[in-house]
Amino acid sequence: MKNDANAESEVRSNAQLADSKQLEIERGFREREVVVKENEQRMHEAELDLRKKEHSASRWANPLVVGVWVAAVAAGGNVYVAYENGATQRQLESDKAEQARILKVIETGNPQKAAENLQFLLDTGLISDPATRTRLITYLKQPRPAGSGPALPAPPGASLRQRVQGSVETSHAGDAPGDGPDVTSCVKADVEHGWNILRGSGRIVADTTVNGALGITKQDETDDRYCGTFHVVRTDPGRSAGVQGHAEAVETSNGESRYLR
Repeated sequence: MKNDANAESEVRSNAQLADSKQLEIERGFREREVVVKENEQRMHEAELDLRKKEHSASRWANPLVVGVWVAAVAAGGNVYVAYENGATQRQLESDKAEQARILKVIETGNPQKAAENLQFLLDTGLISDPATRTRLITYLKQPRPAGSGPALPAPPGASLRQRVQGSVETSHAGDAPGDGPDVTSCVKADVEHGWNILRGSGRIVADTTVNGALGITKQDETDDRYCGTFHVVRTDPGRSAGVQGHAEAVETSNGESRYLR
């Protein structure tokens, strides 16, 4: 009986030892399998990275991509060059126009009149180039002897005109009903020096109006003078009204003309 118990105990011990070895072997297999799978995953990731790099490199090395990129750069360069050329051309045209404008206004045969015309160009902003404006302003501020300064001869038959405001007359309609009284403004030609009124050029210009309009009663024009009679035409009968105006005409002599006071 004792021998049988010992034998049974030995069998159990051997079985346990075998099971333990089997578990240890299986654990070793699983650990090696995990290591293999990890290595396979790393290899797969490395392969993906390599393919991405190859794809990126091949895309930029692709002749079509390179051609498109070169064409885009060339097109951008052409647009920039065209813009710069256009801006330069516009600036040249603007400079030429200003130079022609300056030459035109000094075709007076009169340096004083030429200086007045240049000042007019500056005041109205018709000369915009900063350097040109600076030179003209410096020139016009310098004291000059009478009759001196740059001026070109007037072209044959040219009309020289200068707007000069004459004396202002006022027609006022107060509280009394009706329009305002007639007033008369005149301009006279410098007949002594050979100037005459250009027929049909006389007019009355309204400077200001209040609650009314300019009403011309009479106009009288001869070779040596122009007179216009006018009054305020009341708009609202219940309010006072007024108009201020002056006469203008064109004086001519030897094919030239100018506005008169």
